[in-house]
Amino acid sequence: MKNYNKFGDRVKYIRRIKSLNQVEVADSLGITRSAISKIENGKQEMTSEILFRFAVTYSVSADYLLGISSNPALPQKDNQQDE
Repeated sequence: MKNYNKFGDRVKYIRRIKSLNQVEVADSLGITRSAISKIENGKQEMTSEILFRFAVTYSVSADYLLGISSNPALPQKDNQQDE
């Protein structure tokens, strides 16, 4: 079984700084509290769809959740239009 601890730790960190419980996060993502618990404890991976929903709902970078970046902030949008 794979260990998704870093990912789960980051999900838990974001949940806690947003002052949410597992039920609130699960409801917002359309999954069970048990699934969030397993994700946070490194026993289940998050699907790409749930990863996307989590990142958008909680305004956090998917790169951060995946361990690619150490910065949880979303990148700033460039207001310049492509020419």
